[in-house]
This record gives sequence, C-alpha cells and structure tokens, in this order.
Amino acid sequence: MAEPDPQTQAMYTAKVIEQLQQISGYMDSLRAVQANRAGLPVAAFNLLSCVAGFGEEGCTVSQAAARLGVRPQALNTPAARLAEDELLSRQVDQADSRARRLVATASGNERMRAGRKILEDLAAIIAEQVPAANVAHLILSRLLSGMQTIADANAGPEKDL
Repeated sequence: MAEPDPQTQAMYTAKVIEQLQQISGYMDSLRAVQANRAGLPVAAFNLLSCVAGFGEEGCTVSQAAARLGVRPQALNTPAARLAEDELLSRQVDQADSRARRLVATASGNERMRAGRKILEDLAAIIAEQVPAANVAHLILSRLLSGMQTIADANAGPEKDL
C-alpha cells in the first residue's frame, strides 16, 4: 500500500489528535459517572481507583501522584477524606519511614465496584467494534508512549516530586 502524500498524512494526523481529544473527554465523562455512582468526588474517586489498582500492597503517595499526573501535595485532601470515610488507609511505608503508603480498604474496594459496570460496557463495545483489539492496543501503546515522552519533556519543576 502506497504512503499517503504529506498533505493527506497531515490531515489524518490532525484527525487522530482530534479523536484523541474526544476520547479524553468521553473518558473524563465516564470517570465522573463512576465517581457519582461510588458517591465520591472525582478527585477522591481517581485516587481510590489508582490506589486500588496497585492491589493489596497499595502505593506510596508519590507513586499515586506520578500515575495521576499531579503533585503529591494535591492528594492530601482526597486522601484525608477517603481515610476519614474508611475507604483508604494511610500507613508508614516499611521501606521508607518518611513516605506514606496508601492502601484501599475492603470498603474502598467495594465502593469501586459501583462504577465497574461502565468499564464492562466499554469493554463490550471494544470487543464488538474493534476487530483486531491487539492491533489497536499496539497503536494506542505507541501513542501513549509518545505522549508520555512529550509530557515528561515539558513537565515543570514539580515533575521530580
């Protein structure tokens, strides 16, 4: 198959960027619905989801901040609320007593299940609409890697926190 001319390539590249922006918007909307179903503000839901994703070991505040793309200080309020609601525990990290380890409690994991149906619906759509999910995964992985490179290169001083 012949390569498209540069003008056509530029047009499709712009369309891909537009589609990525649309996907981002839809994912934000779905995340808001999940948070609502879990009875949590979006910031608290995002933190709890992130921490739960690390499994029984949980993660440090710095690890959660890096995954969520925020400074560790930004997690203080949602972590305090989740701990107060007994959805998250904050423990001294065994490897580094200066660090705090966040772990989703059984109640926190149960709360996360409230929004899982949305992800199941999304998985069904992907299975139905994407005939070669492995190829889509490869393409999206490459895009995400490139986007991470750009984000890292343009991060401000808080990048090292």
